[in-house]
Amino acid sequence: MSGTVIGLDGDAWEAAAKVLGTSTKRDTVNTAQREIVARNRRLRALRDPRDFADEGNGGPADRSVRPHRQG
Repeated sequence: MSGTVIGLDGDAWEAAAKVLGTSTKRDTVNTAQREIVARNRRLRALRDPRDFADEGNGGPADRSVRPHRQG
């Protein structure tokens, strides 16, 4: 994982952390990134199931997106 310094919108971060169930900025940003990639894949699969089949369910392209575990 690379280190990058970025400015975060405090209100947006707090809202995202609440929705995602995360407690740190790092976890919130990383989870949000994974969620948006997964969401985009789901939307593409709805538009054209062939795109989803090409990526393969659970294939190497899918392993980069892990579901967020709340707990």
